This record gives sequence, C-alpha cells and structure tokens, in this order.
Amino acid sequence: MNTTGTRGDTQLGMALDLSNEGRPRRDVAVRVRIGLGRPGDPLPGLERKLDGSWKKVELAPDKQGLTGTFRMDLPRGSSLAFLRITPRVSPRVEGDGFRWTSR
Repeated sequence: MNTTGTRGDTQLGMALDLSNEGRPRRDVAVRVRIGLGRPGDPLPGLERKLDGSWKKVELAPDKQGLTGTFRMDLPRGSSLAFLRITPRVSPRVEGDGFRWTSR
C-alpha cells in the first residue's frame, strides 16, 4: 500500500491484486472490510478508481468494522482494483502515524 498525494494528506492508496484462474467473469462483487477504530473516531471513507476518476464506495457497519462492496469484471489472470481510503483520524502529534495490519 502506498500513500497518495503529498506529505500531510490523510488519504492512503492501495492496489488490490485480484486473481481469476477460471473463465472471465462479469459483474463480480468485491467486498472490502475496514476494521474498527477507537470509540468516537469519525468514520473512514472508501473510494474506487473507475474510468479515470474516484467513485465513493458506500460503507455499512458490521460487528468487525465497516464493509464496502463494489462490482467489477474479472478477466482470466490478474486484475487490479485501485482504492483510496480516508482514515478515521490523522496523526495527532509529531511522530504519530497510521498502523495497518492484514490477515
């Protein structure tokens, strides 16, 4: 995952690499979950790059955080979905940063 924009921006960008070993599939639902933050934190935002512009992905709360779903065609082989996340909070003091984990 790479930070997008310039120093001090609070949006993070990532490329999601999707693999399809079978036949090409049209209109596949891709689900993204953003984990829980601290109580009182503002909700994050999620956008997907589509046709050269960013489109908002609606997020719905669940027991583990927030989930967003978007649809895309999956040709055979690898495909990239470009996402941009606005985290719940920005660093509060000098030296603070964002911590990301993946499972």
